[in-house]
Amino acid sequence: MKKKSLLILCVTAAVVAALAFLMLRSHVEYQMMSYGEQLKAQLYEERHIRSKELFERVEVQRPWYSLSPADWTFAVTFAGGETVYYRRVNRTFVPCG
Repeated sequence: MKKKSLLILCVTAAVVAALAFLMLRSHVEYQMMSYGEQLKAQLYEERHIRSKELFERVEVQRPWYSLSPADWTFAVTFAGGETVYYRRVNRTFVPCG
């Protein structure tokens, strides 16, 4: 009986850990998408251009362990091929070297 209880406890713990990992991963992916869209909105406002063709892509480059947008680098490739890197500082995005 004791082995059965221990087995149920281990299986339950593994399921809970897997669900927590999936939720954390989904949260980080949502944050990456959200901050990418915020950066796009800021750039549209700064450049006074509303065309969807302003960007080729916006990528988030982050260390695998980082959950903080302050540690992330946002690579924006504009339609002309120019790539500019941004960091999030005090609720805004600033170009970085």
